[in-house]
Amino acid sequence: MVILYTITEADYQQVFLDLLQGGSDTTASFLELLFYFLAVHQDVQEKIYEEMVQLIATKSNGDDLCLQDSNSLVYLRAVILETYRAGVIVPTPPFRRAMEDIDYKEYRIPKVHRFSQKYI
Repeated sequence: MVILYTITEADYQQVFLDLLQGGSDTTASFLELLFYFLAVHQDVQEKIYEEMVQLIATKSNGDDLCLQDSNSLVYLRAVILETYRAGVIVPTPPFRRAMEDIDYKEYRIPKVHRFSQKYI
């Protein structure tokens, strides 16, 4: 049995708003984690600042920074990637538990050991 459904303008608006809301939540969570990590690791914050100062110094006559300039901000890019790796932007599923002892390569996962799916 085939059910046909016509997507209305209101449906499109709702989907768009859902995507916008989801995107703003993850962006806010990421920025919150980034600022937290920078506040805790002020040496990293200082290195980013120095990298930005060096980039601005290469600009002549007060030229504005452009998107291509971001390619030279290697340390900042690394910090952003590390924030994605170390932080939990999207909630992770609940822990799993091994039902029996598992041998994987040189590792042994004991029975009833709990682990997160994030690392599977």
